[in-house]
Amino acid sequence: MDDNFEVIFQHIPEESREDVKRILDIANITARRKTINVTDFFDPFTIDLFKSVLNRYDELKYLEFGGYENFEKSALIVYPDFLNDIDFTEYFSALKFEFPNESIRHKDILGSIYGLGIDISKIGDIYIVDDISYIVCKSEVEEYLLYNLIKIGRLKPKASKINLADLPKRITEYKYRDISVNSLRLDTVVAGAFNLSRNVSKNMIDKGLVKLNHQTVTKANYEVKKGDLISARRKGRVLINSEIGMSKKGRIRINLAYPI
Repeated sequence: MDDNFEVIFQHIPEESREDVKRILDIANITARRKTINVTDFFDPFTIDLFKSVLNRYDELKYLEFGGYENFEKSALIVYPDFLNDIDFTEYFSALKFEFPNESIRHKDILGSIYGLGIDISKIGDIYIVDDISYIVCKSEVEEYLLYNLIKIGRLKPKASKINLADLPKRITEYKYRDISVNSLRLDTVVAGAFNLSRNVSKNMIDKGLVKLNHQTVTKANYEVKKGDLISARRKGRVLINSEIGMSKKGRIRINLAYPI
């Protein structure tokens, strides 16, 4: 492995360097002790950074785990290259919380987990199918969640552990909306997507409160494109679904998809 840390950090954003230091520690411990080590859950951008670091180690391998098809957050199992047959179930769990005939929101579940004081990086994706919420997590927090996440909002769910293989497919539904903007600058699209003034959207970007494809972007004039995912702190997320064309007044018409 090339130990030139300056080379490794040269093209890594400042806000991601602490995370990359973590994966370097995990990689070095794994290589030195010949043990299996597991990261916490991270967004796709951070996981890709981790992979780029681990690819520098000839003596190491890694597996990515998200729990089900089309996952968003994932974790890496890092292990010496002479090992085989890594068992995901030793490190990860799947939990089911049932809310019969009740409507439950993702933010209510997440808020209740925050209320327990659990490190949220131990939690993978949380998603809802019908009246059931599924939580992917590291096995180390499995029991704590099962016995302490007993109330979500005003509801008391029935909690149980399920096999990882039994996690259902996640189908993301969207609400669609057309807007017109005078450019595809990030601040302009954020303002239009979340009904903000241009100044407010620019300030949010300047403060690092907006992510583009899971990466913090602080340049308000960054140009977005079809397929980009924008996340704005406390505002939500939106996908640039398509560019429709130009209006008669010369404005750009785009279609936005908001995850429900």
